Amino acid sequence: MNSFLIVRLGSLGDVVHAIPFAAALRAQFPAARIDWMVDPRYAELLEMVPLLNRRIGVDPRLLLRHGARRRLFRVLAELRRMQYDVVFDLQGLLKSAVLARAVRGQRVVGFSRQYLREPFARLLYTSTVDPAPATHVIDMNLALLSAVEGRDRRVRFPLAIPSSATADSVAQRFPDGYVLINPGAAWPNKRWPAACFGAVAAALKDVYGKRSLVLWGPGEHGLAQEVAAASGGAADVSPPTTIQELAGIA
Repeated sequence: MNSFLIVRLGSLGDVVHAIPFAAALRAQFPAARIDWMVDPRYAELLEMVPLLNRRIGVDPRLLLRHGARRRLFRVLAELRRMQYDVVFDLQGLLKSAVLARAVRGQRVVGFSRQYLREPFARLLYTSTVDPAPATHVIDMNLALLSAVEGRDRRVRFPLAIPSSATADSVAQRFPDGYVLINPGAAWPNKRWPAACFGAVAAALKDVYGKRSLVLWGPGEHGLAQEVAAASGGAADVSPPTTIQELAGIA
């Protein structure tokens, strides 16, 4: 039986973008073992991907914490016993490449040097794939399937989203449907003023008759309140959500 390990630690959006790769790998190898190494903060997302055999939470920050390295080494020792046929590094960073190589699979596959965010990661791969002419990260990830002669590059998101009281309560609040607004972003160059999001919500209400629900994550509740206040009553602030509850609301 074939066995594969996917290394894509984070961030949340990048983990989502890697799900089609896992789906295509499962379609090609229906009986294989497919595990995924992920930052523990995003393991909850992968619990909604039933095609995986195991989700291995590995905090990349442990590499820098002397006192916590022993725990990381125990996890890596356990993964070595799995004797993976191929370990795929979808992240392209030095830390992800180190972790991929440390598992000691028969092969470690990553992107060619010019597509790596940290080119020195190339030294830790046994083989690389040039994803050209793909430009979207999903298609670039799928290009790595060529390392196992994979030709089915369809984009699929096989998610099993659980029901939740939070998602049900939102549906009851908006019986005619709703628009989701997510004003938060990790990087300043991805942020837009709250007043602008509020104006969008007001326009959506005027033009389409749809009210908006403003999402928020850690440290962003005040931002969501600003957007709702700027919407003139066209938007409400979302209740606190887990990743799976957020998927249900979406």
